[in-house]
Amino acid sequence: LFSYCGAVQSFSFKSADVITFPQNGVLQKYPLVENFNAPNLLNLPANAFAGCSHLKTYDFSNAITIGARAFENTSISFVNFNKAIEIGEGAFAYNDDLEEITLPSATSISADMFSVSTCVESVSFGGITELPKDFDVSVLFPNITHFSASKVNNIPDYYFKDCKRLSSFDFSPINRIIGEGAFENCDI
Repeated sequence: LFSYCGAVQSFSFKSADVITFPQNGVLQKYPLVENFNAPNLLNLPANAFAGCSHLKTYDFSNAITIGARAFENTSISFVNFNKAIEIGEGAFAYNDDLEEITLPSATSISADMFSVSTCVESVSFGGITELPKDFDVSVLFPNITHFSASKVNNIPDYYFKDCKRLSSFDFSPINRIIGEGAFENCDI
C-alpha cells in the first residue's frame, strides 16, 4: 500500500478512495499514526491497527466488519461503528484509554472483544437481543456508569452485581425480565 514511512501521523481518504484494506496489520509499519480516516472502508481486516499505540481518532463510518484484534493496544478513547455487524475476537482489547463503546448494529458481542479495557464508562449495544453469558461486567467494565442494550429484555441473575458506579441502564421495555440480584451493589 505505502512504502515504509514510520513518521506518518495521519491518513485521510476521500469519499471513494478506499473500499478495501490490505490484510493483516499493514499499519504496524506506521507506529506513530494518530488519525486514520476512510469513511467508505467496508471491512477492517484482522490486526489492522494492532499495536499502533498512538492511534487516537478514526472515521470508518461505513465499516460493517471489524477483524480480530483490529484495534488491539491502541489509544482510542471511543468505539463508534454505526454499521458494524460482525466484530472479531479481541477487536478492542488492551485499550487503557477506551471510555465509550457504541455499537448500534452489532448483532453479537463477547467479553474477549474488550479484554483489559477497564476505563470504559459507557456502553451501548443496539443490535443485540441477548446479553452474552461470558461477560463479568464488574471485572470487564469496573468503571461503567451507563449500559444500554435496547433490544434486550432479559437481564440474567447477578449480571451487573458489584458495578458500583452503574447509575443508568436502558433495556427493552417489552416483557422485561430482571434476574435475581441483577443490580446488587449498584447505584441504580
